[in-house]
Amino acid sequence: MSGRHRIRARSTLAVLVAAFLSACATPTQQGEAALPPPFATAPAAPAAAPAALAEALAPQRLVAGECGIFFWSAGPERPFIAFENLSYGILRIQLDGRTLEYAMDVREPVFVIGDRYERRVGETGHFDSLTLTAQADSAVGSDVLFTEGFLRVTRPDGSLLVQPVRGASRCATDENTSSAGSLPTG
Repeated sequence: MSGRHRIRARSTLAVLVAAFLSACATPTQQGEAALPPPFATAPAAPAAAPAALAEALAPQRLVAGECGIFFWSAGPERPFIAFENLSYGILRIQLDGRTLEYAMDVREPVFVIGDRYERRVGETGHFDSLTLTAQADSAVGSDVLFTEGFLRVTRPDGSLLVQPVRGASRCATDENTSSAGSLPTG
């Protein structure tokens, strides 16, 4: 890898880590009451413009002992588009102005660099199939960052949406109740 690409990769990683960590805060830091387990969210926004990922998923919360993976679009606006609570096996995705929720198998929150994350949802009426994949790329403290990710959605009309994504996993402790929403740009 040339020096220029290494600097670019490190800069991108540093921005992603800083943005993820700045998006995490305790509910009391944000002036909110504590949220009940497994997590609470704001209601989904009303149906949106035709752009499939125009709106962000509401911030998702982890309380002590819970682990989750947060995903943002890798596009220029970087909306927060998917979250899986690994402790409860719940996957939430913001798609077409709706928050869609699916029951998944509970997973161990252990990711090793190089591991592949993959979740598949079959036909639901909203789409024929949905696949969310990403590669565990690096670690910052106890957080694991995911790159080379894609959200692939096959719609009933046969059209295909492919959205590059980036993600981060986190487990909340007593001292670190976590929340993440949108990944800031710049």
